[in-house]
Amino acid sequence: MALVTTVLGGIATWLVLLWNLPPPDQLYSRIEPGLYLGGSVDRPPPGTKAVVNLCGRPDPYEVGPSLWVPIYEAGSDVSGKEPTLDLLRRVVGFIDEQQRAGRTTYVHCMVGVNRSGAFLTAYLMKEHGMGRDQALAFLQERRPEVQPDPSLMKLLAQWEQELKGNSGAAPR
Repeated sequence: MALVTTVLGGIATWLVLLWNLPPPDQLYSRIEPGLYLGGSVDRPPPGTKAVVNLCGRPDPYEVGPSLWVPIYEAGSDVSGKEPTLDLLRRVVGFIDEQQRAGRTTYVHCMVGVNRSGAFLTAYLMKEHGMGRDQALAFLQERRPEVQPDPSLMKLLAQWEQELKGNSGAAPR
C-alpha cells in the first residue's frame, strides 16, 4: 500500500509541475530590448551574448560572459546557494554590466518562473527605480507565469528597502 501511495504521490507531483510549465513556444520571453527571461533550454534566445544561469546544472551551450549561480529552491531537489542580498547584488551587477555593454542577456532558472523571475525583478527595481510590486507587475506583463516564492518576495522587500536607503527616495 505504501508503494502505491508513493507512486501516486509522484505522479500527482509530476502532473502539477507539468500543469505549471509554460507552453513549449514560451520557454523564454523578451522583457526589454536585449533582455530575456526563461527556463533551461538547449539554445538561448537568438543573439544572446551573455547568460545568467540560476539552475542546479550548467548550460549545454557557451556564450560570451556567463554567470552560473545554482540557487537553492525550497521544496525541490535543487541545491545551491541560499539567496541573500549579497548574491542579489552580484547577479544584478552582472546583468547591469552586460546591458551597459550592449550584450543581449538571457536570465534563466529551470522554468523561468521563480528564481530567475525574482532576480530579474531585482534588476528592474534598480535599473528603473521601481518598487518591488511595480517591477514584478511589469515583468508579469511580459511573462505572466513569473511568481517568486514567499522567501524570494521577502528578499525583494529587503532589496527595496536597500534601494530606498541608497537613493534617499522611495522607488516609484
